[in-house]
Amino acid sequence: MAYFPFFIDIENKNCTIAGGGIVAARKAEMLIQFGCNITVISPFFCQEMQQVEGIKLINRKIELTDLENSFFVIAATNDTQVNAEISSFCRSKNILVNVVDVMEECSFIFPSIYKNKTIVAGVTTSGKSPQVSALVGKTIAKNVPHYYGDIAERLGTLRPIIKEQISTQLKRKEVFSTILDKMIKTENKISDEEIENIIRGQKNEN
Repeated sequence: MAYFPFFIDIENKNCTIAGGGIVAARKAEMLIQFGCNITVISPFFCQEMQQVEGIKLINRKIELTDLENSFFVIAATNDTQVNAEISSFCRSKNILVNVVDVMEECSFIFPSIYKNKTIVAGVTTSGKSPQVSALVGKTIAKNVPHYYGDIAERLGTLRPIIKEQISTQLKRKEVFSTILDKMIKTENKISDEEIENIIRGQKNEN
């Protein structure tokens, strides 16, 4: 059975990563972009981990009590027994846990992620092939224009304005579609004045 892709806000949530190797560093590099509070606990930290900005490093072996205030945990130590103990503890406390490369011990899986500002796509094969997930993620990154992220953010700022000025949901949808079409055709170079004219035109038709 395929996994359903829930998306969840992790800003200011506590994440604990057990392990300081390259795999753990890659997880930390991605997660820090989403604003969570990351604590990494390990007797050793690779150079890549030491270069990740905005995380807390604790230089010692992980203890299960370290996990108690975590919203989610990533177990990425080089000791399979320790990873299994972390998984068991987290499950008993209803803490989300990902054990690197051991599907059976995960309560959530870490997808291949494409991120462009507020646009986020997570790709998974439900644990069957991380290589295929990575390939699909790279394909998305290659084919989605870079300015789509800017478009998404710009439309987000227009949402309350359009909601205030356009009374019906159907008309709002038409306005958004018209503006989006113009943004794509101009690679987001449509002026604020042109956007205001589109909104004003639909408003006058109400």
